[in-house]
Amino acid sequence: MDRLRVTTASAHATTEEIPFNAAIMSRTLPKDCFAAQVQYWGSLHAALEEAIGRQESGPVAQVWALTGPRAGLLEADLKFLGTPRDCPEAEAVVTDFTAWMNDLAESDPLALLGVLYVFEGSQLGGTILKKPLAEMYDLSDGEGLSYYNVHGPAIRQHWQAFRAGMNDVVTDPADEERLVDSANKTFEMVGRLLTGLSRDLPVSAA
Repeated sequence: MDRLRVTTASAHATTEEIPFNAAIMSRTLPKDCFAAQVQYWGSLHAALEEAIGRQESGPVAQVWALTGPRAGLLEADLKFLGTPRDCPEAEAVVTDFTAWMNDLAESDPLALLGVLYVFEGSQLGGTILKKPLAEMYDLSDGEGLSYYNVHGPAIRQHWQAFRAGMNDVVTDPADEERLVDSANKTFEMVGRLLTGLSRDLPVSAA
């Protein structure tokens, strides 16, 4: 996990510089834009969960047992947010991302843990975004923010358990490299998606 953190730091930082999250923090993100992000994120979680679900045993299944499905939470949150805006550019990224995860499930399932690392890590960032989102759209943990509150106050404990699980099952340097590659590609895909969603944001949100 230390190697993943260090070797993906640049890609992570690049993703965080995209205007989307800044618009949340400045409370200027249009509601239908956030709804689109929730919709697309839900599609990606569903695809990842399906890909991981094909692994009935082994390291991927072991780590997955420490996490759990999130697509249903995002689907429920979307109901409180209303109709998402159309964003063909972001939707195309979801299509590419889903196809790639399906390929990994068949050709290199261990690399799915690199994707899961990014998704689980985003839950930590979500703890910062919850307050402005709740204030902007009048949401609560159970109504519209269930995804961001999946672990509640135990988010740090969950992350430590996930970290320990990853370290236990991935010990070979060659395997570590595969996860680094897939995590970096995940950050790149997420960056493309958020860039697409940021296209029409007000200039002040950047």
